[in-house]
Amino acid sequence: MGVAEAVRCHQDKLELDDETTEKDIASGRTNPKYQAVRHWHDNWRMDNLGPRTGVGIIEVVNMERVLFSRQILTAYKQNFVDA
Repeated sequence: MGVAEAVRCHQDKLELDDETTEKDIASGRTNPKYQAVRHWHDNWRMDNLGPRTGVGIIEVVNMERVLFSRQILTAYKQNFVDA
């Protein structure tokens, strides 16, 4: 789900709630604006997936490659060496 879909989905849920008023829908506290959701998404993405361009993405790919290699080696040892 992208940022726009998340904003739209959240607003639709608010509108379906019987206790939600127009003031709640207009409030940035209960219904955050697109820019706020985009900021949160960008921070989450950087923390969990790393940068999308440049040297940073190469570092993330190399790190994932090392982790994957370790998993393969561990699985091989468990299935063939230790058996």
